Order: sequence, then C-alpha cells, then structure tokens
Amino acid sequence: MKKTLFVLVLLFSLVALGSCKDDEVTDYGVRIVFEDVTSTDITVHAVIDEDVSALSLLSEVSLEIAAMTYQKHIETIGYEAITMTVHLYGSDADYDDENATYGHQVFEINLNAASPGISLGTNALKID
Repeated sequence: MKKTLFVLVLLFSLVALGSCKDDEVTDYGVRIVFEDVTSTDITVHAVIDEDVSALSLLSEVSLEIAAMTYQKHIETIGYEAITMTVHLYGSDADYDDENATYGHQVFEINLNAASPGISLGTNALKID
C-alpha cells in the first residue's frame, strides 16, 4: 500500500513538474546549490529559504527535488542502478558549514528489474 501511494505521489509530482519551467527554484523557496552526478550516485544539496515546521512539507520538498533531478538526468541514468541523496539546509550558512539542518533522504533509482524508476530508500529528515 505504501509503495502504491508513493508511486501515485511521484506520478502526480512528475505531472506537476512537467508544467513548470526548467529553473533551480521550487515553489517553496528551495534553491539547488550543488548537484553532483556520477555513474553510481547523484547528490543534491538544497537550501530552503522559508522556515519549515512540518515534516510532511520536508518530505514533499525532498520528493519534488528528487523527481525533478530524476527527470533532468533520465537519459544519462538509463537502466543503471543509482543512489540519489537529497540534503536539505535551512540557510546558506548551514550549507557552508556542512550542517544539513533538515537532514537527508536517499532514493534508489532502478533498484532491480522488479522496481524500475525511483523509490524511497532511507528517510533521515528532521525538524529541530
């Protein structure tokens, strides 16, 4: 059931993102400050410019960043198994200090033949 719900949320996010222009700022005042793509990993560091007090909003922001990044690199990824980590910061100073204010989420891409696409791995998001 959780997997079905996640897939539905992901599909909704992809449709919503399809109508957005290609920029690095989301509706929540989120800026992608660093993105690194290798053959096995994608790492995204994002600063949320607004005060966040709900864990559900963090999850939504992280999912949107993951979906947007996945779509951006889908041709490069192909059918390869890749791990994507999204780190969320509360300010540029936190990013500079490598202090992930809101934690991180890990997504598995093309985990196996039965699980193609993007799926949630580790959820280490937090509200202080």
